[in-house]
Amino acid sequence: MDPCTTFRNRWMELALDADRRSAWEQGCEHLTSCSACREWVEARSFQVRALSSLTRRSLPGELSQVVGSDLSEREAALARVLRSLPRMEAPAALDRAVASSLRSTAGVSHTGRGKLDPARSRKSVRALAYETVPPVLERLVDEELAAPGRHLAERFVGGLERVPAPAALDRRVSGLFRRPAPRRLAAALAVAASLVLVWRFAIPREPTFERTLRRVHVQDPGQLGSVARGLVEGLGGGVPSAVNLRPGEER
Repeated sequence: MDPCTTFRNRWMELALDADRRSAWEQGCEHLTSCSACREWVEARSFQVRALSSLTRRSLPGELSQVVGSDLSEREAALARVLRSLPRMEAPAALDRAVASSLRSTAGVSHTGRGKLDPARSRKSVRALAYETVPPVLERLVDEELAAPGRHLAERFVGGLERVPAPAALDRRVSGLFRRPAPRRLAAALAVAASLVLVWRFAIPREPTFERTLRRVHVQDPGQLGSVARGLVEGLGGGVPSAVNLRPGEER
């Protein structure tokens, strides 16, 4: 480690003890020979004085209550989990083994005063029936071990008091989604009704005529109208074709 790093680490250790730091700086040769460290010490000394001049604030009472509530909730949750575990009675083999061990003489079944024979103890323990851990408890423990920080933060945040939204914000949000909708609907209905009235009464429409064709038997060219006579002359090439019509003949 270079001398500058060693000096600065030692200075940070003594930063909050002004007397010891001053005495150490006076006897430090590196501070006298290194201009970079002197500038560094001046900057850090200013920061230490500024931070030391700040007023100390005590923790709010609400924080202590929240932390205490969170800890009590964790203890209560652990107690509920332990109470939910099934209680197992000691097997009959263990009762018999313990009773036999207690009835045994000190020289045969005991290794010393108040101690059971280790061999019999192991045999008695092997005779015990064991129960597997409940799946729910195993899953909760695995999740807790996988991300302990996240679960701790979730429990802490969940214990915080929920602050309701201000009444002014509630009224403003309610007004945005409730009041304009009927106004827009009424305006749309009024526009639609106006368009229907304009289309019905203001826009002129051509009258519809029933177009029919009639077949007329003409006996005399004089019975034809001027339009029909001109049409016959145009189709027949002249008046003689129309004059040569015989009675009862269709053209």
